[in-house]
Amino acid sequence: MKLETKILSHLVGDVAYHIEMRSDDQNIAIYLKDHPTWEPWQIKLYEIILKSDSVALDVGANVGINSVSMSHYAREGTVIAFEPVHETYELLCRNVARSGHTNIVTQSFAASSRNQSGYMRIDARGLGQSHRVKDEFDTVRDTDRIAEVSFERLDNMVDQELDGSIDLIKIDVEGFEEDVLDGATRIQMANPEAVWIIEFSVYGQTAREKVMGSTHSGLALISRLLNTFDYVFLITREGSLLKVDSLAQLRSVMLFGYPVDDLLCCKNPSAELRQLIITQAEFLRRRTDLQITPFVDDHYGGFALNIDLDFWSTERIGHDEDISCAYYIAGSAESFFLKIAPIHSQHSNSDPYPISIYHNNYGQTVNIKDNAPSLEIPIHDHGTWLFITTENSLRASDYLGNPADARKIGFQASLHQSA
Repeated sequence: MKLETKILSHLVGDVAYHIEMRSDDQNIAIYLKDHPTWEPWQIKLYEIILKSDSVALDVGANVGINSVSMSHYAREGTVIAFEPVHETYELLCRNVARSGHTNIVTQSFAASSRNQSGYMRIDARGLGQSHRVKDEFDTVRDTDRIAEVSFERLDNMVDQELDGSIDLIKIDVEGFEEDVLDGATRIQMANPEAVWIIEFSVYGQTAREKVMGSTHSGLALISRLLNTFDYVFLITREGSLLKVDSLAQLRSVMLFGYPVDDLLCCKNPSAELRQLIITQAEFLRRRTDLQITPFVDDHYGGFALNIDLDFWSTERIGHDEDISCAYYIAGSAESFFLKIAPIHSQHSNSDPYPISIYHNNYGQTVNIKDNAPSLEIPIHDHGTWLFITTENSLRASDYLGNPADARKIGFQASLHQSA
């Protein structure tokens, strides 16, 4: 069956490129309908990072909108685009040809930690959201399908194409970024000055956990990036760079934005990149939509995000598939105690999901069914971020017995000086 497509304009600098995509695309098409440029905050970074003769890798190229944008600024260099999904790869090749750029090399492989065949769930409504699954029997929606693809180490694929150094590496593989890094160790060693732009997707990390049978994948990825690079920044959608110190901090500041954003990682940011850096205080001041609740105690103080006065976290703000809250704590005390109220099974229609608790770069999962844990959390000199999340969602009117309470609640979390 012939793939139905449409073509939309994507402005880079003063050039309008025509990008072909599926007619029912729910991602790029929706954004370009109301904006002249796809993710302009990232396109601007390409202009800063790339020179006319630069080399760039686009890992998880989708239909090629980033590859064409990179090539716009590296006209005399080389862009290598990797896209494993067959129908997406065809659109990538057509968009490259339509751009008129001859310096884009396309590869129909999925970058991973080793060379092997595997399976991906093809998201028909957003081809760029397709991701790896365990096997061909994985469950899918009616509009999706499972396809077999080839996985290759990025080291092997790039060795065949390049002899020189790489300036920019963009990775967008829906939660499997760490697997790409595992297969790119030689590239990292040979290109210490390269800038990496790596997607961090809350849902993508959850997908990876299901495939790999692991937990806290997001924590593993962020810890690795912080140990590998001297600088890790969140790229804000206003175009600034916020330094990332921990997963708890990252998830907290993402809480009121989107469940997916990009990180810029490097050894030493250029002078132009340094001009984009903002402090945490500046970031919070700019976010007038943040619902921040300050608190002060004898020994510590700070603020809470998405915590009501009765200490319940609700789905009022945050991301679609979870209920989350965050605390930032600083003070003279060495530690504090986080108390989580139990979810009583006799008042719940189903067994409650566990909660995940992250403080700075530490994480743990706690079962709250009929149990009330109290956890001691250290306070660091520079302050401590605490991020708590769950898939649990209860009707407050039913669980708390107040018909007028229309909230969806996930857990009740409060801070105390002692256990």
